[in-house]
Amino acid sequence: MISDDKIIGTTEIAKAMGVTPKTVAKWCDKGHLKHTVLPGGNHRRIRLGDIRKFAKGHGLPFEYPTK
Repeated sequence: MISDDKIIGTTEIAKAMGVTPKTVAKWCDKGHLKHTVLPGGNHRRIRLGDIRKFAKGHGLPFEYPTK
C-alpha cells in the first residue's frame, strides 16, 4: 500500500473517486478536505491519508492504485 504521506493533486483524486476536479476543489475550499495550495496559484495538494479518511467518513468510493 502506498504511504498515507504521499501528496497528490485534485485531478488524480477526482479520477480515483469518480468526480470532477472542481468537486474536489470545492471540498477543499469548504474546509472538508485538508490541503495545501501551491505558491502562485490555485493548485491544491492533498495527503493520501486525508483523502482516504474523507472518503471513508463520507461513504465515498476511492480507488487509488496500490503501487
